Amino acid sequence: MRETKYQRIVIDLQQAIDDGTFKVGARLPSENALVKQYDASRPTVVRALRELQNGGYVERKTGSGTYVKQRQIDTRQRTFALLVPALADGEIFDPICSALARQAYVTGNAILWGNLADEPPERLESATRKLCQEYIVAGVDGVFFSPFEFTDSKDDVSKSILRDLSKAKIPVVLLDRDYVDPPQRSDYDLIGTDSFNAGYVLADHLLRVGRQHVHFLSRRNSASTVHRRLQGYQAALLDHSKKVSANHTHQIDPTDHDEVKQLLRSKHLDAIVCGNDKTAAQLIQSLQALGQQIPRDLAIVGVDDLSYARLLAPPLTTMHQPCQLLASVAFQMMQDRIENPHLPPRHTCVPMKLVIRQSCGSQSDERIAR
Repeated sequence: MRETKYQRIVIDLQQAIDDGTFKVGARLPSENALVKQYDASRPTVVRALRELQNGGYVERKTGSGTYVKQRQIDTRQRTFALLVPALADGEIFDPICSALARQAYVTGNAILWGNLADEPPERLESATRKLCQEYIVAGVDGVFFSPFEFTDSKDDVSKSILRDLSKAKIPVVLLDRDYVDPPQRSDYDLIGTDSFNAGYVLADHLLRVGRQHVHFLSRRNSASTVHRRLQGYQAALLDHSKKVSANHTHQIDPTDHDEVKQLLRSKHLDAIVCGNDKTAAQLIQSLQALGQQIPRDLAIVGVDDLSYARLLAPPLTTMHQPCQLLASVAFQMMQDRIENPHLPPRHTCVPMKLVIRQSCGSQSDERIAR
């Protein structure tokens, strides 16, 4: 689902209020200013301001404007919990979880991390189930959960955990991904990024800089977000009048040199969109070990903009994940769910930005595409 202008306005203004850009009593930009800033219709702007008003963020004064309101804060400390198996894989969730912990701290609440980061892969599912039961016994007020990936049983395990939390009447906000593949949607609030757009932008960029044969590569049993990136990649190919072929989509272990050798036997291959940065980094290492030069022989791009992406040789072109914004919106979604448990499930997408570095072969200096 692509983010709408209405959602973008709500998220931006909510973030500006939360971080103090607009303090209590401050006047927000006028409706006319917001219409111009977001190239949106007046009804769209009015709808966004009304949602902020309903959420207790602002008050509207006739003939004067919209002002930041002192929110009524529940003084009872709440305890939230993180259930994020991917922390053990060292990817994008560490900065998101750190930002969630800061959100809890500044609002006078507590957050439990558990200890999944040290679990070996073969014990991760059982350890996550056990931690979930500990949270239920502790009576936490809400759980931020990122469903499993990279295992054959990932969907069943995630569904079982969510069923247990629902039976315990513990609110859940899903981080980054659903446990069902698109176009299906579960009945849980979800905060993520526009993965379809990410796949589209990366493939479009490679084609625009002259690559003719762009493939897509991911690890087996990847998350639903990777499937959406694949769909975006395919849409970009079609828009460039390129053939979409199953032979151009690969699910391999990027550290397995035999599998990478098989990949290199593909006909007409000069660029690869990887499902995420970790996959891209591992693939680059394997390709270089096999004598390939990046980007001369193959252009490689990823998704996430992990801390090491700019340190790779060559530095990785990728899509930047706005971790602080993801955490801020996730935390607000949790508070809204607790205060209004009968709200319909919400799926909010925030945009990513293309960060151009050397691995795509288009230029040597890092820049963020606008």
